Amino acid sequence: MGSAHPNLVPYRAFEANDGWFVVAVGSDVQWSTFCSISGIEPREEWSTNAGRINDRIIIESAIQSWIQNHSRTELEEMLQGIPCAPINTVSEALADDQSVARGALIEESGVTTLSSPLRFMQSQ
Repeated sequence: MGSAHPNLVPYRAFEANDGWFVVAVGSDVQWSTFCSISGIEPREEWSTNAGRINDRIIIESAIQSWIQNHSRTELEEMLQGIPCAPINTVSEALADDQSVARGALIEESGVTTLSSPLRFMQSQ
């Protein structure tokens, strides 16, 4: 089952043309919106999560076929209103603005390494 949720479909990681991307459809309304955006046929039997669970393999295959033609950035822009996100590589996560602002990397003696996530206030 990998990253897939056992009780929700679709709810797992898919491979975009530039890395991995998670789609987490949590409601029938979100599924309808996802179908409109992706062009996947909104079959009546898939209108409920229970129906989608029954055809998990078919649905996930159709989604993978669509997602693989797009970048993670394109997908994030297209899927506004659908829970989704790119899966960052370690390098991407460390280059993220938040990681930089929090000082995730430090340089010591010419070597760049991870800093401690623990921060102590200076004692007086």
